[in-house]
Amino acid sequence: MCKPIYRVAQIVLTIAIAGLLISVDGAQGKPDKKKSQAAYQQGQSADRDGRRDEAIAAYTEAIDADGGNAAALRARAKDYFAAGDHDKASADFEAAVRVQPGDAQCYFARGQFYSDTGQPDRAAQDFTTAISLKLERTEVYNARGLAYSATRHYDKAIDDFTQAIKLRLDNPEPYEGRGIALAAEGKYRDAIEDFGAALSHKADYEEAFVERALAYTGIGDFAHADQDLTAALKLNGEDVRAWRVRGAVRERLGHDDDAIADYTEAIKRDPKDVRLFLARGAVYARQQKYEASLEDRDQAVKLAPRNAEAYVARGSSYHFLGQHDKGIADRTTAIALDPASALAWTARGNAYYLLNRFAEAASDLRQAVRLDPGNRQVQELLDLAEAKVEQAASAAIVKPPPADTIAVRLPGTEPAPPAPEAKPEPAVEPPAEVKAEVKVEVKSAVEVKATPKPAPPPNRNGCSRRCGISWPPTRVPRCLQPTMPLWPIS
Repeated sequence: MCKPIYRVAQIVLTIAIAGLLISVDGAQGKPDKKKSQAAYQQGQSADRDGRRDEAIAAYTEAIDADGGNAAALRARAKDYFAAGDHDKASADFEAAVRVQPGDAQCYFARGQFYSDTGQPDRAAQDFTTAISLKLERTEVYNARGLAYSATRHYDKAIDDFTQAIKLRLDNPEPYEGRGIALAAEGKYRDAIEDFGAALSHKADYEEAFVERALAYTGIGDFAHADQDLTAALKLNGEDVRAWRVRGAVRERLGHDDDAIADYTEAIKRDPKDVRLFLARGAVYARQQKYEASLEDRDQAVKLAPRNAEAYVARGSSYHFLGQHDKGIADRTTAIALDPASALAWTARGNAYYLLNRFAEAASDLRQAVRLDPGNRQVQELLDLAEAKVEQAASAAIVKPPPADTIAVRLPGTEPAPPAPEAKPEPAVEPPAEVKAEVKVEVKSAVEVKATPKPAPPPNRNGCSRRCGISWPPTRVPRCLQPTMPLWPIS
């Protein structure tokens, strides 16, 4: 909590000092615009040659000679930003706007800084000001379109990208930007067309190949998605996202060995991405390589010890290997980490069901249904578990009548008269409270006495197929239909 306040205080202090220096410079005499411009040109030359420190020194000389040189302030701010000094960069961008409040370039430059530092709302405001000051250029509309996309105002973004395209038809960037916004709205075919236009203007546009591949997955065309991702990787073999997405695409195509190879390449380039280990572990599980699957999922837990989904996945591997106590323990940990996770409750409930621990299964599955009431498969499994509990409860209450005894007549005695015929008494339904108590007793009895029956064929979760869980759980990306999620994208 203290760091942001401290950071803001630093920025304010830096701006104040910059303003003071400008005021002092102005008080010392008339600004030397000629000297300032000459120093600015030296800074531009140094920047072109990649001599950033010399450029900063030259811009500083230009600003000392003329504190109102907004171009020098903007240029020095960009170099500070490139050097990683965001505080000084922010101070210079602010000073540039202050000394030249009518200069559209100052707002555009500050807007780009806001975009690069994750402040899209403020960026959009500055781009709007720049446009109102008649800076109506393709790069400004494109930049504002990106800011609108970042804040999920996709209609506004599409309008800005369209305007950027009108201002310059051969610029591939607004085509890509509009394609991304269209895909976010589920308009995948229009998005594919825009990405194609971007590629027609720039044949080696690697990002456009990746984005078009994502759009193809939105319409279920995984073959074309695979082709585009392969083209992207030929252009840039270090693109982790392309390796990751192609692995997921090849899973959908049923090419599990190729998917594992792609996930492995992605892991080489980003060995700390938990999702990659979970994805590869899921494929190994589907191939019944349970030890390899456990190894990947164990690594995922090590990388993200507070990730509930990683524990659910590792629990599945333990169940596959017959280590049910560890499997239950992992799913219990997942629930402790994220009590609102329907997946965690469902996974443990399903495991209990397969172990014939029906009362515990029903309890977990009820909670899962509360958290995810629209999940039909979980409700079906809950119904099965509750039916098993009812059967056990009825068996515990209704005891068979004692066997008939054999009449024995001693010598010299008369036979005993026949016993009067017993009239059947009406059946009495046990009270609900008794049933509840019996259910608790049955739960304990099942744990001790029940012999597990062969489980239904498991899916790659370690869950029965009736459970219907897909692992790893997907966060549906911006350009994939909810009915056909593709993991992982972003």
